[in-house]
Amino acid sequence: MHGKKTKGRKRQIATDTMGCLLGVVVHRANLVDTTMGLWSAMVASCAYPTIKRFCADKGYRGTFIYDAYAFVALSR
Repeated sequence: MHGKKTKGRKRQIATDTMGCLLGVVVHRANLVDTTMGLWSAMVASCAYPTIKRFCADKGYRGTFIYDAYAFVALSR
């Protein structure tokens, strides 16, 4: 059974390697996935500061990688 989808909404979800939920961001569909994916990574890393790495698919390259490095550099 599939979860109900709401038109005009997207979800960015961060999980650990076992699939346990670490962070969720729900946003309007017209916002860029890479930017909002970074928000979900930031939520997860703030809630769990021991996180050392993130893995994402090819859709999150470029801006996501640059902004994630900048976030890590500023948070130290």
